[in-house]
Amino acid sequence: MSAERNRQKRNRILTWIINLVGILIFVLILYLGGVEAWRQIIQSDWRYLLAGLAATLVWNLIAAYRWFLIADAVTEGNHGPSYRYYFTYHMLGMAAGQLVPISVGMLGGRPVALSLSGTVPLRRAVLSVVLDKFFDLILALSLLIPAACYLVDWISLPSPWG
Repeated sequence: MSAERNRQKRNRILTWIINLVGILIFVLILYLGGVEAWRQIIQSDWRYLLAGLAATLVWNLIAAYRWFLIADAVTEGNHGPSYRYYFTYHMLGMAAGQLVPISVGMLGGRPVALSLSGTVPLRRAVLSVVLDKFFDLILALSLLIPAACYLVDWISLPSPWG
């Protein structure tokens, strides 16, 4: 019983550390952006800024939920952490991808964070991220042909949206 309690305490502390590191990375990115980044944020139209932030939040919530579903299928009934952890790990991967190459942040950071949760083995976590990125590739390729046809002016704008 004591070993299980120690493991839960260690996982809770590790979760707090991962969350704090994510916040610190975000602050570091804003700090390294310098005065010009802050000036652009402050002088921008707040409606567009809030709309952009809301759209980014919704898009990342959907991406994290998709990864959650893929990881749940890959772990074969071994229920991993709850959805909110997947969102946190997804955002940590995105933040790490701003400081190091995106492949290291998204393809390395997310599975490591998921495996450190203690419920998903590293191999399964890596497989879930690779399948998630494969889904992104298939989606991009399916949108490539309509976008290319629009760019060479073979079709009008409403056609690619359809």
